[in-house]
Amino acid sequence: MNHMPPNLSAQLSTPYFVLSYAAQNKIRPPNLNELLHALGNHHRRILFELLCYREAQVVDLVRITGAPYQAIRKQLTVLETSGLIISFKDRNCRFFHAAPHALIMLQIWTQAMARVIDKLN
Repeated sequence: MNHMPPNLSAQLSTPYFVLSYAAQNKIRPPNLNELLHALGNHHRRILFELLCYREAQVVDLVRITGAPYQAIRKQLTVLETSGLIISFKDRNCRFFHAAPHALIMLQIWTQAMARVIDKLN
């Protein structure tokens, strides 16, 4: 069951998509400091990588990682607050998946820094 919007990959090629997607879906655009903080923890990076491949419930992630339920829930809260993942409820189950716009702000920043470094060399 995939709950991501169709033909999203074509839209992701534009840097302005982040802000318009956030505005249309009434979500806060990602903050670079929060992204770096969230990705700075290897447990959260593992969860984020898993959620890039497929959506999952907390119990799925507990089973896959072997980590305690509360630890997984805490890390998912940090990832969701940073804008890296999105959760939704389907009947009585809460699912998590990587946000379609999750890494665009990080990509824009790294590309800008790469241009600055290239100019210095």
